Amino acid sequence: MYTLPQEPSSIARLLDNSFRLFSSGFAKVIGIGLMLAASYIAFAFLTALTMGVPPDGSGASPEGFKHNFAAFFAALFGFTLFTFLFYGAIIYRLDNMTHQRQDTLLAALGAGLKKLPNMLFATILYTLALAIGMLLLVVPGVILGLSLSFYWIFIMVDNLGAYASLKASHKLVWGHWWRTLTVYMVPGILMIIFYALVGMIGYGLSDKAATPGTFGVSDIVTNLITGLVMPYFSALAYVVFNDLKLRKSGDDLAQRLAH
Repeated sequence: MYTLPQEPSSIARLLDNSFRLFSSGFAKVIGIGLMLAASYIAFAFLTALTMGVPPDGSGASPEGFKHNFAAFFAALFGFTLFTFLFYGAIIYRLDNMTHQRQDTLLAALGAGLKKLPNMLFATILYTLALAIGMLLLVVPGVILGLSLSFYWIFIMVDNLGAYASLKASHKLVWGHWWRTLTVYMVPGILMIIFYALVGMIGYGLSDKAATPGTFGVSDIVTNLITGLVMPYFSALAYVVFNDLKLRKSGDDLAQRLAH
């Protein structure tokens, strides 16, 4: 059984802890990961339909997309809600496991469903902050993109509201921004390379035979892998979240002692 560290960890230890948490909680999150994968595949399929993929698979049809504009955004909105629900449920189960609390898959989904309004509103605020930051010479957007990114864990674990969760996330990461980025870079780069290889192999094997309303094997495989891998990145985010809390509590204690 995985237990949370009681003191800040090195970057190497954080990565090791993320794999340990993921492997320990695999049985609890694999079902949610499969649901997440199914939502990714369904959205990709609906996108192919609404974009009007021609028989030779040569590309989307602007005319087809124009007629299915409302259907596409309805599918996008539904996919977004399902994503929030599943991510929230994963964090809920991981948090319960690390604190040795019993739960069920149904309870986890219920917890994610309960937090959907806050998740949606916080994501809208998060997106607006990033958009404004990107307009201001890009760099502020990049900084905010990471510093605000723990809002969903604050919502699920600490029961914060939308705005409060974004504010707490920024305060948590501030002062440890580069370190947090470094932790994410290692598995992130590995996944980018892996996705590129899967895409090239899938395209070479089957994507040339695409037909209207379908998508290639690489799309199915990539979305399936994404749904199964995202629980790991949720575990990584949770481990980093806990580590940053430990560091912040240490910083606060040092400041109080200094005064």
